[in-house]
Amino acid sequence: MKKQAHKHLFGIFLALTGAILWGIDGITSQFLFQRTPVELSWLIGVKMIISGILLLAVAFAVNGKKIFAVWHSQKGITTLLIYTIFGLAGDQLAFAMAVKVSSAAMATILQSLSVILVVIYAAVVYHEFPNGLRWLAIVIATLGTWLLVTRGSLNHISLDGPTIFWGLTFAVCAALNNALPVKLVASYGSLPIMAWAMLLGGIIFEGIHPVWVDAPHITWDSLLGISFTSIAGTGLAYYIFISSLKYISPTEATVLITFEALTAVVGGFLFMRLVLNWVEILGAVMILTATIVLALADRPTTDNGFSKESRSSSE
Repeated sequence: MKKQAHKHLFGIFLALTGAILWGIDGITSQFLFQRTPVELSWLIGVKMIISGILLLAVAFAVNGKKIFAVWHSQKGITTLLIYTIFGLAGDQLAFAMAVKVSSAAMATILQSLSVILVVIYAAVVYHEFPNGLRWLAIVIATLGTWLLVTRGSLNHISLDGPTIFWGLTFAVCAALNNALPVKLVASYGSLPIMAWAMLLGGIIFEGIHPVWVDAPHITWDSLLGISFTSIAGTGLAYYIFISSLKYISPTEATVLITFEALTAVVGGFLFMRLVLNWVEILGAVMILTATIVLALADRPTTDNGFSKESRSSSE
């Protein structure tokens, strides 16, 4: 039982690390879009291709020819393509567009809606219903994210049409990105699945905007930003986060993504001259509290990442 609890805490650590890297990536992307000549569609294709190649090289070094196992199953191929297009690639595009039309902080508040979608998905597909502690964590994290980004007032946010559209699209894709790869990861491992999905997603975007077409003038600032978002903010962050699904449920993982909002706001405070008030500090404390609540809710999970208790109670 203690070993299972340690795995649960390790899963929380992985999800938090991935969320923090995404938060830093949001600030980096905002910087690139606002202060460098880097175009959105060009950047997405480049960073996904780079991440995919690097992850695939590491996967081959670790697992050898086993990384091709998913291509020997028609069901595996179909699920991988669905995850790539509607989960990973969609998440990348919607996130970048949400940041571009608003800000990294605004993107995170609308993304927090994804936890509701994941709860619905888990209930319908796996018959998993969050227990009291998890519901408490969901409510605290969602309210904390809202306070953190809005400062407690609707006057501090701009909910125009593009922001609403891309923010809600981001929430849907974020939910799919957490729920769709669960069985793939259980069957083929997190590293090979993330590597193939990232590479395939990059190829899709290269078809939309090839790297050699309208390539931006690269400065040292843009080079550092592109390097971080390609390696740490994309490949490493997604791999770490998807690895957490072996130890915690997608519902828990989605709650922990609220740390992305916390990181984005702290990053804005440190590097983008953002001033924090007591409401934002309260929001940050609520997100941290939600994480502690999840750490206390250490139910064992199945190989699919969902609760054994909820599965058995429905059978």
